[in-house]
Amino acid sequence: MSEKFIIVLDQGSSSSRALAFTPEGEIRYKAQRKLEAAYPRPGLAEYDAEKLYASQADSLAEVLAKLPPDSEVAALGIAAQRSTTVFWDKATGAPLAPALSWQDGRALELLGRVQLSNTAIHDITGLYKTPYYSASKMAWALENFPEVKAAAAEGRLQMGPVATYVVWRLSGGKVFVTDPSQAQRTLLFNLRRLRWEPKLLAAFGIDKALLPEIKPSVGRLGHVELAGRRVPVTAMLGDQQAAMLGLGLEAPNSAALNYGTGAFLLVNTGRTPLKIRGLLNSFGWQEGKGRKNIRYFTESTVNSAGTALEWLRQKFGLFDDIGEVDGMCRKSKNRLHCLPAIGGLGAPYWDFSAFTTFAGFSPHSDKYDVVRGVTEGIAYMVADAFDL
Repeated sequence: MSEKFIIVLDQGSSSSRALAFTPEGEIRYKAQRKLEAAYPRPGLAEYDAEKLYASQADSLAEVLAKLPPDSEVAALGIAAQRSTTVFWDKATGAPLAPALSWQDGRALELLGRVQLSNTAIHDITGLYKTPYYSASKMAWALENFPEVKAAAAEGRLQMGPVATYVVWRLSGGKVFVTDPSQAQRTLLFNLRRLRWEPKLLAAFGIDKALLPEIKPSVGRLGHVELAGRRVPVTAMLGDQQAAMLGLGLEAPNSAALNYGTGAFLLVNTGRTPLKIRGLLNSFGWQEGKGRKNIRYFTESTVNSAGTALEWLRQKFGLFDDIGEVDGMCRKSKNRLHCLPAIGGLGAPYWDFSAFTTFAGFSPHSDKYDVVRGVTEGIAYMVADAFDL
């Protein structure tokens, strides 16, 4: 009897992973490829979209090659970074521009032209009027990337979240879908009506035809071809939502704090969005059709967590491995204060114009104090979320 496997793709800000699970939940095979964003200028963050896809496709190919020849792939699911936006030619699949990271803020000025208030947008979407989300990135790209603008005029353009693009490529262009947890991160999604919101599409100048179909997070989303196997796609989620579900936090009032590129505090509020000033009303997931299968979260986002520490490693060479951070903090003898704001400030401030700031430098300050200051700064930002 052939073995069955479930393939899971995990496309994140700093790497792409593929994992083969047994039906019992055991990870049997896995592969990972590193991925780096480019930061051309302050406030800009982008990926080479072809390299992004290749990192996911290569890790998937490695896992598929490890499977026994007679094994069956029963299903594929994908969790991916949210708000990062890809623009591609639907005739060829080729990217038309860099993929704009969720951390990218080049559309900040454009947001000022959008004739809807922050309150109005929050009431519809559960989110705030910031450049972190895809709508302003899409509008900016349509104005400023010549190939994107031309493809839109010629009816060749498609755009959407990373997970949408990966599944579209794996399906040979046959599956163009997203789920509500990622649709929300476009800032074009009505949180209660579960649809693309006409008022927001008009405000940002986005044609609905350019966007993927919204389907439940868990269900029959389409099929992809994997090494000669026709495999159903049965789950698609934002990475933070997938973390909650993977941890089994399905009950109201359950919570998780997830550290990665950013830090994310999520509290399951059940079937009802809970409005708290400064925090997000996030769509959790939808299992099949019907509102009784929906979960919502209250979410706090710290934009700069792992990013801030990686910045110290890459730009200043203060350590070689993240595992050294704890020991360096313990060697610090002088207090140094840091506001980590690479990519601006998230909840509850939502200030993209903020920059990373240090206070308290003295002739005695050293690298240990800097590492400790950044680490404590991240902790204080997370503590702000708990205080709300």
